Amino acid sequence: MIKRKMTAIEIVVYNQIPKGYLNPNQPRKIRDIKLSTGFSDREIKDTIRDLNTIHGKCIVGLRRPPYGYFEAQTLAELNMGLAPYKRQVITEQENIKVLMENAEREELA
Repeated sequence: MIKRKMTAIEIVVYNQIPKGYLNPNQPRKIRDIKLSTGFSDREIKDTIRDLNTIHGKCIVGLRRPPYGYFEAQTLAELNMGLAPYKRQVITEQENIKVLMENAEREELA
């Protein structure tokens, strides 16, 4: 899974992410990571994506209290963190379906 060494920004962001949901620093809000690092929201989100996809980390984010990112340490934590992503995928699939139906109805296809 590891395709290259971590960059400096990846190391800094990774060190800001608590390991496990029950960590005393649980979960870390993007606002707090931003204040600690000076990186933008986009830089942080892109870096977290790269940490997962390039470096094999399991960093997930909660979109309900307590909001924030953490590195899943168990399957239960991973499933908890994946729930918002799964809901987002379903919502986007529904949106695509409606747009395609509208296009067919309007003969845009």
